[in-house]
Amino acid sequence: MQTGTPKFDGISVADGTFDFLNATSTLTCRAAFIGSKTGTTHGWTNGTGNIWSPETVSILKALRDSMEKDLVRVHMVSDGVTEPGMGGAVAASPQAPGGLGEFLMERGKDAPPM
Repeated sequence: MQTGTPKFDGISVADGTFDFLNATSTLTCRAAFIGSKTGTTHGWTNGTGNIWSPETVSILKALRDSMEKDLVRVHMVSDGVTEPGMGGAVAASPQAPGGLGEFLMERGKDAPPM
């Protein structure tokens, strides 16, 4: 092994994933060792396991809650009213009950066999 002084002076998180489906939520990331004066990437590292502080875990859970609220606003309606300005959710039409599966099943009754 060779030793020396690193030319990088910072770490920058590039991307990450989280998983809330398991009994214990997990967070992993990929981060670069960056030389801030040159912008050069000198290597990569992973952040995984039990390295995360309680503050990071709390912020992650707040992000999850915020993302779920955004998804609810986009994909769900409440009494036929959606929150203005976000998403394109539309209340289900009373003339068209069911979804794509029901449509295809109904259409399949009249369609010629394959």
